[in-house]
Parts: sequence; C-alpha cells; structure tokens
Amino acid sequence: MLTEAPTGNFWMEQEAEATYYRGLFDDARTVALPPTESLALIRRTAEEFTG
Repeated sequence: MLTEAPTGNFWMEQEAEATYYRGLFDDARTVALPPTESLALIRRTAEEFTG
C-alpha cells in the first residue's frame, strides 16, 4: 500500500502498518485547532519572539 507521509511517500507491506498510521493521523486531526485558531496561535507565538 502506497502511503503519504510528511516527508514523502512510502510503501507499506502490512495492512496493520497502514492502519496504525491512519490512527495516528486521525488522532492528530482530532486534537488539532481549527484553521482560524491555528493562525491566531502562530501569530501570537511569532509576536512573542519578535517582540
């Protein structure tokens, strides 16, 4: 099974591997902020570092 990853694509031999990584992706998506809140967090963080 060909799978996408942050650093590119790779081939998984076992369905269990694909299921594991799908679960990780679903978990990350579940806890991620909505786009507008993500942008606000990035802006606040950038302001903290640039002063």
